Amino acid sequence: MKVGALLYKRTICFPQFMLGIIFYGIHRLLIGISEFYKASAFRGFFGDFLALIVCIPIFATSQKIFGLRKKNKIYFAEVVGYTALFSLYFEVIGPCFNATFTRDFLDIIAYFLGALALFFSNNIFYKGDSNL
Repeated sequence: MKVGALLYKRTICFPQFMLGIIFYGIHRLLIGISEFYKASAFRGFFGDFLALIVCIPIFATSQKIFGLRKKNKIYFAEVVGYTALFSLYFEVIGPCFNATFTRDFLDIIAYFLGALALFFSNNIFYKGDSNL
């Protein structure tokens, strides 16, 4: 096996991760330069939508590196589990210790919709692929 292929199989090989990083960078750039974007409701929820699109591939890749995962396929139970963990931390526990955390139910919906987008796109991308 070539070194490049081995590195690819052992590292973050989720195209959604790269798109999420690019969109998050654009999102942060727009917050910094656009007063209109900064004042919109979209500003607050787009980052939450992208959170699990970026984080779930990092968690899955970590699991692959430690031998806990063989496939890159994201399962619905993971979507629910990671959404629950993010919601618990950022919307329940976090506000008790940090005033910048908001306890917003719409954030939970944004987390879930982002994770669901990752789930569906991942299952389309890896449909029938049992070697990953």
